[in-house]
Amino acid sequence: MSVWAFDEIYAAANQLRLSDEIAIRMPDIPGYAAAKLGAWLDRSEFHETKDARDIALALYWYAESPSVQDRLYESEDGIAALIAEDTDVPRAAARLLGQDIAKMIGALRLAELLARWPGNINLLVDNLKTSNNEAQTERRYELVRALSDGLTTT
Repeated sequence: MSVWAFDEIYAAANQLRLSDEIAIRMPDIPGYAAAKLGAWLDRSEFHETKDARDIALALYWYAESPSVQDRLYESEDGIAALIAEDTDVPRAAARLLGQDIAKMIGALRLAELLARWPGNINLLVDNLKTSNNEAQTERRYELVRALSDGLTTT
């Protein structure tokens, strides 16, 4: 089991108190997505593709998130993402997700990720589907590109 970026994801996770004595930490969407990007890079080398569906789900969650949509229209980084993505909200959300992942995992882990990302892009795009999102192949390439651009935007 890979623990790539676990410390960074854990540090950024939200605490959920179950009782006075018990609290657990739950990663937010960028934390979940970061773990899935790392898992994709490790497992896709062996043609295991389940992480692509999880990445698609994280992209969908971000695009549909009311707080992300507010951020797209009400913050400098959101407006910049919208402009960069020609006002395409799902692509702009994917770009923001990439930026948020990059900020959360830090420069060292980001360099490790970018040295391998996206791996076999055709395999990723072919499997980047959820039951909620059966976008056409070209659209899936656009989302991966926007996510990747976000990862490399400082």
